Amino acid sequence: MRIEPRALLACLLLAVPGGALAEGAPMSAIDWLSDSLAMPRVPRGQAVVPSIIEPEVTVAALPEVITVTGLDSGPVADAVGLLPSRVTGLPNTLWGGSSAPSLARRISVLDAELLPALQHLLYTLLLAEVAPPTGGDGATLFLARVDKLLEMGALDQAAALLERAASDSPEILRRRFDVALLLGEEQAMCERLAQAPELSPTYQTRIFCLARAGDWAGAALLLGTGRALGLIPAADAELFERFLDPDLFEGEPPLDMPLHPTPLTFRMYEAIGESIPVAALPLAFVHSDLRPNIGWKARIEAAERLARTGAVSQNQLLGLYTERRPGRGAHRAHPRAGGGRARHRRQRWCAGLPLRAAVGRLRERRHG
Repeated sequence: MRIEPRALLACLLLAVPGGALAEGAPMSAIDWLSDSLAMPRVPRGQAVVPSIIEPEVTVAALPEVITVTGLDSGPVADAVGLLPSRVTGLPNTLWGGSSAPSLARRISVLDAELLPALQHLLYTLLLAEVAPPTGGDGATLFLARVDKLLEMGALDQAAALLERAASDSPEILRRRFDVALLLGEEQAMCERLAQAPELSPTYQTRIFCLARAGDWAGAALLLGTGRALGLIPAADAELFERFLDPDLFEGEPPLDMPLHPTPLTFRMYEAIGESIPVAALPLAFVHSDLRPNIGWKARIEAAERLARTGAVSQNQLLGLYTERRPGRGAHRAHPRAGGGRARHRRQRWCAGLPLRAAVGRLRERRHG
């Protein structure tokens, strides 16, 4: 049975809140990406596609612009996926003649918490390996798919998709760097950035990677240079100073918690011993509470949040639930509590023995 792509999108768009497709709707909900690369890119908040979704209207009889791609330029990012057609059952021409910007905007406004059947369908679409749509720059739909996975907290799937792209695009690399930070796997990305200076990592990224490699002197020198040149914001400079030389700030009050931290800022606060609570942060940050060194209750709460969007499987959640036995400690405590109450009752009963004996003798005298 052939599945029509428009029917799939229609099913998913039933869960889109009213007005989400209105004019001015943001292209992506991901506004917490780190400024890890200094290469030119679209500023935050600036839409890269038309803000209104309308059918394309032909205004002239001239032929459309033909996009040319070299044979040795590698795969187009929009065609990259993890699930081939033989696994998903979707046709290779899933997107048909739909434009990449239009599809990207529709994906960006989908709710992250859907019914299980729709949620499974959404994951299938986000990870499907099919022919790329028309229009865009070859990565428009790909970035929208990755951003939706990040919004849903599906870091492992996003990391696999980004690695499969194998692109040096700044927008793709900065997402790879942030995902690596959130998963605690940033060493490989730091090594790649060090071997490719043409990628122009920012001072904050270079300082972090130098410190990660143990070059504290180089990191301190770079911090001083960046601060003197005004290339590092004051808040970031103070944060890195506390990280590189914590003895200078012994006894100082803690830094103010940022309301919208980037993954790099989040990791830096954690490194100086001032972890940012993840309760009010996006789902992608919640993965930090799944680590084995985190308390059991916090890990369960994090897994429950991620399970609502399908980022954590039922087996993982069940494994956390059954990792310990909450009743074991209670069973140990109840006998002590019960024993204490029993001893108290025995003490009260023993204390009343003389009175009971006197009352018994009085009754014997009366009846005798």
